[in-house]
Amino acid sequence: MMPGVLFFAYSLGIFSSRRIAELPPFDVRFMHLTGGQQPDFHKHHVDLITDYFVQIVRLCQKLGIPSLKSVAIDGTKMMASASAKRQTDKDRQAAF
Repeated sequence: MMPGVLFFAYSLGIFSSRRIAELPPFDVRFMHLTGGQQPDFHKHHVDLITDYFVQIVRLCQKLGIPSLKSVAIDGTKMMASASAKRQTDKDRQAAF
């Protein structure tokens, strides 16, 4: 049950384990996945999750979904424009 809940949450862009733990009792989609049970998020099954992830990637490759020819991680660092003049509090914002 847990891999299904985790992968579905990840597909929705939810990565926080606390947020995922809150969903099954209240979200119908997660109720269906869990069969009405409350999953235990304190147990770690890294080996199972790794195996399921590999299986999902292989299935996607067979279906032609991702090419996986190039994988990139964005680690861009940029200078911020946070001068003291631009930083204001609520009282000073009212004056502008």
